[in-house]
Amino acid sequence: ASMAQSGDTIVFLDGTYTLGAVAATSIPDGVDLMAQHTGAATLTGSGDLLKLAGSTRIQGLEFKSFGHVVTFADGADATGRLTIEDTSFVNCSVACMDLPGAVEATVTSATDAVVGNGGNGFALLTKTAKLKMNGGILQAFGATGVIRATDDASVSLSDVQVLDGTGWVLVADKKSVAVLDGLTAATQSQGIIQQK
Repeated sequence: ASMAQSGDTIVFLDGTYTLGAVAATSIPDGVDLMAQHTGAATLTGSGDLLKLAGSTRIQGLEFKSFGHVVTFADGADATGRLTIEDTSFVNCSVACMDLPGAVEATVTSATDAVVGNGGNGFALLTKTAKLKMNGGILQAFGATGVIRATDDASVSLSDVQVLDGTGWVLVADKKSVAVLDGLTAATQSQGIIQQK
């Protein structure tokens, strides 16, 4: 990753990459990450895995047991587009994605594919960040909420299923906006939407 430059793609060969406790790896703007074969490369560990400098595409990978899989180097001043395709996240201890600033994230998957499975949250949005998710299943998330949006952040979920969790499907705070189209939410023990 330290040698990658804008326009490069880091390809993970089939297998399990056991990383242990990690400090976030910096990914330059315009560097993409992908599995050689979708679903056949798994990264496991703890801590925050990726610190993005701007726009990145992540395709076909599986991430297990990290605090955050995705964070952004510029924090509240972050910009860029994050595109995630056919990727899954398992047991994120904080939130799989921390989307701050003016970051725009798009997550696409087959309707019946498990995109997020367990952990404390799938996405945390602040400032004017945007999350658009098309297809996929988010299941078994904890009490903090599957997706949390605050400030002027916006969330758009289309044909997404949220199943078998103990937290809210969506926590919307301040001026955040959500558009839900074809959302299925079932067996959430706290409730569906909490609007603060």
